[in-house]
Amino acid sequence: MGDRGDRFELRLARAAELVERAGLAGLLVTPSADLVYLAGYDPPPLERLTCLVVRPGSDPALVVPELERPRALAVSTGARVETVGWRDTEDPYDLVGRLLWPTGAYGVTDRTWAAHVLGLQAAAPGVELVPASRAVAGLRAVKDAEEVALLSAAAHAADRTFALVCDNGLGGRKEVDVAATLGELLVQEGHDSVAFTIVGSGPNGASPHHEPDGREIGPGDPVVLDFGGRVGGYCSDITRTVAVDEPPDGFVEVYEAVKEAQERAFRTVKPGVPAEDVDRAARAVVEAAGFGDRFLHRTGHGIHRDSSPEIRMPMRRPTAWTSAPRAGLNWPATWNGARGAMRRWRLRRPSPPFAPDWPCGASGCREPPHRPLSSRASAAGPPAWDGRAAWSPPSCCSSRRTSCTSTRSAGCSASPA
Repeated sequence: MGDRGDRFELRLARAAELVERAGLAGLLVTPSADLVYLAGYDPPPLERLTCLVVRPGSDPALVVPELERPRALAVSTGARVETVGWRDTEDPYDLVGRLLWPTGAYGVTDRTWAAHVLGLQAAAPGVELVPASRAVAGLRAVKDAEEVALLSAAAHAADRTFALVCDNGLGGRKEVDVAATLGELLVQEGHDSVAFTIVGSGPNGASPHHEPDGREIGPGDPVVLDFGGRVGGYCSDITRTVAVDEPPDGFVEVYEAVKEAQERAFRTVKPGVPAEDVDRAARAVVEAAGFGDRFLHRTGHGIHRDSSPEIRMPMRRPTAWTSAPRAGLNWPATWNGARGAMRRWRLRRPSPPFAPDWPCGASGCREPPHRPLSSRASAAGPPAWDGRAAWSPPSCCSSRRTSCTSTRSAGCSASPA
């Protein structure tokens, strides 16, 4: 079966164990990151039902459309997974229903289409369907060595992309053109595919999922760059805010509050700490600065094959997550046409995957080897360093048209102001 099959068999066994521990009769997994994780199978999300049935004490079964069965069989998930095909003249929900106990509760993965849930309920009326996260929320949170390597590669490729797009300059360019450049650079720097490229300049930066348009980026504009892709199926997700020339009045004060909130979150992380404590630590800083009513977003989220799974458990190692306080997400003032705060700081190294030199251990996360810049970039060249750091400024900070204040990160994973 080989290492690949062994890995999936262990994951399926772990899922069955968690299901049983939660008092469920089984787990129903439809096309999603969960299915890829458990079975190595990544089918397109179709109206035809694909469903992995995991049952404690029984071998798992993968129910697929007969049209897709050869593709499913080509995936080596271990000899114990039975692949069952169904034809268009058959009822797939009835087929799955016959694999279940007539009564009991089954967890259904969170991304399952409502049409499939309703079909399963009709086929197995004695069965209760509940969110699978009740049992297996932490299943994908702890990463194995291969996952760590892929997440690390994706994160570093995104860092390089940020450095390069800043080197190209932003002033005088349209948002849509910068977005296109981001996509090209993501692939150039090692991503297999592009997931999203959000560019929001000036007032557009207040919209968290702004669709880049023809607005031309001008002097004094803060610009939100939110982008990511996939390496081997694993995501990068990075957001940085830069200012073209000098940032508008009041911007730096909010920037500093968000920077300190990120620092506080980072220092709070250690194994066994509930995720809500990390959020509480960051939120307290923003509230003390007077911007609490603008902190509308959770402090961070997980990262895996999907870019924003929730973390609602005590931290364990190695768990990958982002630190992302959003003060000023919907700031009412325009500040010369710009949104009024740093949005969504990304810190891709709270645990060993992304920076082995700064690990999180039982006592917390080690301090990284540099401090923020003491001045801003200008046309004259890169900013001066405050003398407390043995570290070279990232190339993005020497852009002639982009002000930059760096926070701790490897390479050019800075968060310019």
